[in-house]
Amino acid sequence: MKRIILLFCIACFYSAKLIYGQHDFILKKIHGQYNLNEDYVKEFYTDSFGMIWMRTNSRILRYNGNDIESFDHIISPDYGLKSAYFLAGKILLNYSNRKLEIFDIRNLKLTEVLMPDGIEGINDISILNETNIFLLFNNHSGIARCKLEGNKLIKRNAITSTFSENLVALNDTLLILSRFIVNSNKADFYLLNTRTEKQELLNNSFQITGYNVHDTLVMLLTAGKSWYFDFKNKKIISEIFYKKGENTLGASFCDNKQWIFTNLGIYYYDGIKNQLGRPNFISNENYAEADQESFCIHYNAPGDFYFLSSLGGIYKVLKNHSPIFNNFDLTQDDAGNTDISVRSLYHDIRLNEIYASINLKGINSYHLRGDSIFPSKIFGHIRYNYLQELNLNKIAMDSQQVLWFCGNIDTKRLDHNEVKYVALNRAWDICFYGGKTWIISNSYNSSSAYLSMLSSKGNIIKNFEFAGNDGEEPFFWDIEPYKDYLFISSTKGILIFDLRKEQFIELSRILPVKDNLKGRAWCSKIISGNLYIAYQDQGIRKLNLLTGEITNSVPGLSKAFQIESKDGKNIWINAFDKLVYLNAEDSSFVLKTNNLPLPSEISFHGLHMDTSGLLFVGGKGGFSIINTDKLVRKITCNKSSTIISNFFVNDRLQYGNLASHSNISLPFDSNIIRLDIANSLLDNAEDIKMKYILNGYYKAFSFVENSNHINYKNLPYGHYTLDIFVCNSLGIWDDQPTQIILVIRPPWYYSILAKIIYFFLFIGLLSGTYYLIRRSFEKEKRQDLMLAESELKAIRSQLNPHFVFNSLNSIQSHILSSNTEVATQYLIKFAKLLRRILDYSSAESISLGDEIAWIRDYLELEALRFNNKLKWNLEVDEALSLHLRIPALVIQPVIENALIHGLFPKKNGGSISISYGLNPDKKCFTCDVRDDGVGRSKVSDLFRSSHISKGTMLTQQRIEYLSRRYNVNCTVQIIDLFDDNGAPAGTRVIFILPILNNPDEQPF
Repeated sequence: MKRIILLFCIACFYSAKLIYGQHDFILKKIHGQYNLNEDYVKEFYTDSFGMIWMRTNSRILRYNGNDIESFDHIISPDYGLKSAYFLAGKILLNYSNRKLEIFDIRNLKLTEVLMPDGIEGINDISILNETNIFLLFNNHSGIARCKLEGNKLIKRNAITSTFSENLVALNDTLLILSRFIVNSNKADFYLLNTRTEKQELLNNSFQITGYNVHDTLVMLLTAGKSWYFDFKNKKIISEIFYKKGENTLGASFCDNKQWIFTNLGIYYYDGIKNQLGRPNFISNENYAEADQESFCIHYNAPGDFYFLSSLGGIYKVLKNHSPIFNNFDLTQDDAGNTDISVRSLYHDIRLNEIYASINLKGINSYHLRGDSIFPSKIFGHIRYNYLQELNLNKIAMDSQQVLWFCGNIDTKRLDHNEVKYVALNRAWDICFYGGKTWIISNSYNSSSAYLSMLSSKGNIIKNFEFAGNDGEEPFFWDIEPYKDYLFISSTKGILIFDLRKEQFIELSRILPVKDNLKGRAWCSKIISGNLYIAYQDQGIRKLNLLTGEITNSVPGLSKAFQIESKDGKNIWINAFDKLVYLNAEDSSFVLKTNNLPLPSEISFHGLHMDTSGLLFVGGKGGFSIINTDKLVRKITCNKSSTIISNFFVNDRLQYGNLASHSNISLPFDSNIIRLDIANSLLDNAEDIKMKYILNGYYKAFSFVENSNHINYKNLPYGHYTLDIFVCNSLGIWDDQPTQIILVIRPPWYYSILAKIIYFFLFIGLLSGTYYLIRRSFEKEKRQDLMLAESELKAIRSQLNPHFVFNSLNSIQSHILSSNTEVATQYLIKFAKLLRRILDYSSAESISLGDEIAWIRDYLELEALRFNNKLKWNLEVDEALSLHLRIPALVIQPVIENALIHGLFPKKNGGSISISYGLNPDKKCFTCDVRDDGVGRSKVSDLFRSSHISKGTMLTQQRIEYLSRRYNVNCTVQIIDLFDDNGAPAGTRVIFILPILNNPDEQPF
């Protein structure tokens, strides 16, 4: 009888569930859209950034995760917009007025397509990719295959075809709809091979209202039914009939389903059963309008929801709409008693029944229906409070669907609504392993804890006592089976019970542990070959069951009480005031209870995970249910879905759909920036939390909540990097930023080109200044040279007459003394010497050999004038080459002075010696002229002090000129010679003159 009552109750529950059970979907109208009226959405697209694009009868729209945007300021609404095709970074718009346009979705620019020659109008267009675009001519005379290059459509080849109206391209095959009767819905369908141009009739005389294609299947929509045609195998695979008076409005393929929209509702087609199904998001009467006037649906897999188009607007259809967190406040059911705390939970997934142990009050049971719970009385004749006991520590179900309740007062079994007692108190945990039931318990009065082996009927087979040998009472908290062992968490750490030997053993007996596992261990769980241990004072430690290595899985976590996992990959840890998520790679994330719909304090036994992956969290005030699959997707979702949906410059929209690491370059006067952030994983703009920093401008992050806008005004020119981190409603921040590289170019006078111009102008200015200075310097040098040359010529003009005058005087004296023979010889030598003077007078330099020959001729000539009283000697250093170039006629005036003023006053004549030697630097030579004349003091007495030798003065001037001319230190030194008695004994003149290797060298 009890079983019949239980089955009746279960049947009633499931009947109610069928009527009132949770829906798989929920419908939400997207906020912020304008009234579309008859301009309803006919097509949806998802771009590479996860943004949803829509084509209405007249315009292009975009849903950026926050709201719906139109681009009417770029694309003027035109009710002739027939179709839109997504290509790489752009949309090709096909208008019924025979024009094609390209909308660049990044730069937000519209460009008209240049059509091929010979194509005056387009009836239809079908696109495989940018190199395979098929055009159907207006006159239905043929089909052209084209390719798109930039904004130019280039014709590749023409294909002959029958009278055609619509095209659908599939690889090298075209599906062609041909209407023979104008304004008639009857049509034939053909397949055309574009390579062979072979055309084949598929079927004829369809009374069609539209069609929809997916892969190799085409759905042909008619007034009373639809055909599902497999044109790869060239056969109709199904025929769908509608209700009387029901006509199709449209069809679309998404989420592996074929959706059909009629004037009476929305259907999806089950190809296996060959029947139509109704989506249960329509069951809400508030959306009857959407049901009867819908035209298109689109599944957005990353966000796990649909978009539904209707005359009423655009709806967001949430799939599996149960939220991530459902929090149930039980204080409201207990007259606001804030002392309520859920101690442990269990979910019977078969009956959708939740058992909650409430501290100091007992057990409550609830039906879980959708996102709500309802008090349950499924125990029939058993009073609702019958099972209420104090402090139930564990609720579990064995393989026979028998519920076990382990508590401080006693332990009970609920077997087919019959409550049976087990003679165990202070029971803390239970496990079913090896065909036995194992329960751990703690005694009241002794210093021992117990492990009990029970039969499946609850009879105690054997008790195993663990006594504390240090006088401290041990406590058992948790039991975890593994191979032939039971791992028991206790105040003594992790204890091992050997099932074969039926005794407690040391951990080192089975594992080479490198560290002890002492401490207050509350729970342990074996996951993927590792034993995770929750310590009250050490957090989570992981023991590798192969190597014995112990690691800290969650650094910084100081305490933990419970561990749950369904699949061994996602681990959930009870840390009292927080819930910690840990994956198999030991990457963790903390969910704080104070900012999430979770109990503020989680009970020591407050976690329970059912086989479906729902995590039940009990604690102060009630309990929560977490959809861990959705939560893990939120935690581990691809953060790269964050994009810059709009980029405004000087309050004008400049770019759209900017992905991370986009580069933007702007002129210096375009420095008022606004960015709109979008994330397709967020349902509402108010969910957005973000922080951002403009590197190169600010040094600290800016934080924004409930807004997706970033603004900068009057940015100075420079290079910037904008890093944006977005946070979802769980408080999970992006690991990597969405980054925009922004360059504000400087004004032209600060640009690199301007700097290059400035540089060359500066170089030109320096060059010009240098040129002017050098020109002035060279002009001055030329003037100095000209002056020196004029001085030299003046010296030569003075030197030559002086010598000639002296020589002619000598000849005259010989003639007057009737010494004609001597006068004749003298005249001959004078003529020879005069010829040399004429040859050398215009030369700046002569060879050393010519100099010596000239001096020798001159001395011979003067010896004649002195009646051979003159003795002379000429010596040349062997190191000097006779081919060296030296200054011309520098020595001659000194020799002449020595003869005239030094030797001539002596009655008995005298001697003169001349020697040439090479200086050590080999750049100059020394000429030493020595005579034994009367000396300079005697000459002064003879010619009075007012007489100054003109030859000496001219020689001094030439020495100064040569020093300037050749940049050497030319000198002349005059030394008076004296005998032993101090009387004048002659004069010595020492010259240092340059060696001129290049006689044509110009002055510096």
